[in-house]
Amino acid sequence: MPTWTSCSASWKSRCVPHETWIARSFRFGRALVVGSGATLVDFSIFSTCVRAIDLTPTHARLPALLAGACVQFVGKRGFTFRARAGRLSRQVKLFVAAEAVTLALNWGCFSCSFGTCAVSRPSS
Repeated sequence: MPTWTSCSASWKSRCVPHETWIARSFRFGRALVVGSGATLVDFSIFSTCVRAIDLTPTHARLPALLAGACVQFVGKRGFTFRARAGRLSRQVKLFVAAEAVTLALNWGCFSCSFGTCAVSRPSS
């Protein structure tokens, strides 16, 4: 029985289906669309919280990041990768674990940079 490693040609041919560069390019384009949509949702919620609800930018950043992450998960799973198999609960758990680290770093960097930069509140 052969040893299957990630760099073995037999492993790749049996476990990873061949993907043309055109298919990969289309998937990359779909990822750009989803990422842009998630950024738009993030910025819209952030702006709404700061301008309409009158939250401080550091407090408005967290709900905006969470909403963007939700759009990203749903869009990447359904549109970019067109996932039809796999347990959704497992995918959500792994996504939440990865995003928890990302969101903490993003929010922490935003908080630090907002505290060091002189930013004035928008005028009404």
